[in-house]
Amino acid sequence: MGNESKIAAERGIPLNQLATEIDEARSGDEGLARAIRVFILQHDRSLKSRPDRRMTNSSQTPDLTIALTTEVPAGFCVVLAYSFFMEKNAKTSVLYNATCPVCSFEIERYARYAGANDLAIRFDDLNSDARERWALDADTAARRLYVLHDGTLTSGIPAFLVLWTQMPRYRWLATVVGFPGIRQVASLAYDHVLAPAIYRWHLRRLRRQTAQAND
Repeated sequence: MGNESKIAAERGIPLNQLATEIDEARSGDEGLARAIRVFILQHDRSLKSRPDRRMTNSSQTPDLTIALTTEVPAGFCVVLAYSFFMEKNAKTSVLYNATCPVCSFEIERYARYAGANDLAIRFDDLNSDARERWALDADTAARRLYVLHDGTLTSGIPAFLVLWTQMPRYRWLATVVGFPGIRQVASLAYDHVLAPAIYRWHLRRLRRQTAQAND
């Protein structure tokens, strides 16, 4: 029995209904719909519907860890396949701090937009194993935003400019902030005010977590 059949069996629905749900989950996005099907059919791990089980496909998506609940909806398949799809096809990668409320609020909005529009952008949380592919230690990674595009690593405002340029909705922002004068002011504000403040906030969270763990 294939994994697609396993998912259908665990949900108690016919296989063709699962296939329909998967296709409808990304209506109009044939490329990703195919990726979903390919991933499910090729995935060789058993999907267990237990709340305490976690699954990681380390050979294909080492940064992907999803908690399985008592139901495996089509949306689960979309997230799983999209991560696999981006692992193989992403031309732009973003390293950010998902535990930072300010960082996650902005970057996760970009991630939702990229996912909804099938953009070849991968978003890595520096607190996960995904950071290992960046060859950056945790402290360095926490100090600013990093973007890798076509093999070139940038950080800070230049990284934002690269990221915004890859997303049609935000290209105007890259154009405006990239203007001479505005770019320099934005870089000074980010490098000397915003990034240091967010980093200090990050260190306070770490100290608080350490203190709580020792109580």
